[in-house]
Amino acid sequence: MPARPSLNPDKRKRPASTSRATSSRVRVRASTGTRPKSTLKRQLILDAAAKLFCERGYAAVRLEDIALEAGTQSGAMYYYFHSKEDLVEEFLKTALGPTIESLRESMAGLPPQTSYKDRIAIAMRAQLSRSLRRSNYTLAFMKIHDQVPESVQARFASYPQAYAKFWGDLLQGALDAGELRADVNLMVLRTALLGSLIGAVEWFRPGKLSPVEVAEQMASIFFNGIWRDTAQVRLPPATSSIVKLLEGMEPEAISALGHGLAAFAQGSQRAKPRRPASTRSTKAGQKE
Repeated sequence: MPARPSLNPDKRKRPASTSRATSSRVRVRASTGTRPKSTLKRQLILDAAAKLFCERGYAAVRLEDIALEAGTQSGAMYYYFHSKEDLVEEFLKTALGPTIESLRESMAGLPPQTSYKDRIAIAMRAQLSRSLRRSNYTLAFMKIHDQVPESVQARFASYPQAYAKFWGDLLQGALDAGELRADVNLMVLRTALLGSLIGAVEWFRPGKLSPVEVAEQMASIFFNGIWRDTAQVRLPPATSSIVKLLEGMEPEAISALGHGLAAFAQGSQRAKPRRPASTRSTKAGQKE
């Protein structure tokens, strides 16, 4: 491949500290075709922010850090983003927005007679195909979305609301169509399903399974279960009673109860009485 012409008339060498960011910038340009230079630079900055937010969280990252990672000057950052809050708002929208678009697009054009079981499987595949290929964005989003200022959360709120509504409507439709068991609690189902989909980015490693294969495995587990025996699983009566007790308690009370039981268990292990040494020696003498 022929060398790129220098954009710097005096051909001064760039500092060694920016060589990694420079090579990254070249790769992005090569992969994005004829996108405007300002759009490419903005994307580089967001990529750098995703990496640093993922590693350090929100509070520990400065605009200067992102500029260095992106291979640009700190002052130039304000050409693209007015403030750190402006940048993180754009980042959050960039992290979640494409996933919402992929979910909606996956439903577009499906025949009306498509079952909700198939719709949910298709949506699972669409989400994992997107999120597992942008792991830095997804991981950073999970790490900082509740760390950002409340003003940013308020401006970004429509995105998680749209995401939750998509899945809520899909599962409600499956229930209304009679495809789900009538005793299934939609809140529990949605929490379990989305927790699995979102959490996959933490353990997924490319190579063994593709995102599509992970989606197929998850769909099989949710739809078909994990047991060869397909009989409906019921909790034992004692456990069911505990569940009923916990259902009537506030979250803070449940947490306090858990800590109390753990402390009791640890204390009971330490509190096993030991016979005094004099008693043991007396009994030993009697045996002799």
